[in-house]
Amino acid sequence: LHDQFLAVRDDLRSCLLERESACDNAILALLCGEHYLQLGPVGTAKSLLVRAVAARINGAQYFEKLMTSFTVPEELFGPVDLIGYADRGEYRRIATGAIQQAHIVDLEEVFKANSAILNTLLALMNERLYHEVGMPPQHVPLLSLFASSNETPQDGSLRALDDRFLLREVVSYVQEDTSFCALITAPLDITAVQAQVTLGEIQQ
Repeated sequence: LHDQFLAVRDDLRSCLLERESACDNAILALLCGEHYLQLGPVGTAKSLLVRAVAARINGAQYFEKLMTSFTVPEELFGPVDLIGYADRGEYRRIATGAIQQAHIVDLEEVFKANSAILNTLLALMNERLYHEVGMPPQHVPLLSLFASSNETPQDGSLRALDDRFLLREVVSYVQEDTSFCALITAPLDITAVQAQVTLGEIQQ
């Protein structure tokens, strides 16, 4: 099993140039059940790393969202089931493809989350619970939440969210000339997966 994770690490490193530390931290986040924050400018392959990780977990549900100050809960947690609400008076969301069903989550510009989303995110990350009005808390299958930002949080209300990321790293553009040449002459395909692990193997 150890060799399988090393193979996944090597596969990630082969398609993400100058991202050895980021690849290691991403795998560490998965194995520890923690969350990983990447800080850096646009165009530094922050989201590409998370997509590459998700592609190498067999059976994983993946959710990705670019956060803005105008992002509404429906964009993350799914729309309200209006028919169920009208017919039975039940306030539930249609969760198909939503964040509460995902094993791997990537939230870009995470510190732009507003208060309507923040509290639900905190419980999702810390307790792996999703709270719905009038329903008991639901356990979610989240393994790790990956996030990226090009700025640190200035609003004190975001401190609790910031504290949830025990793993964090500053990433920058590729530095070596050979890496830059490789990017423009031979674009690398993250979907060319050479090694995978399963959800059960991660839990083990």
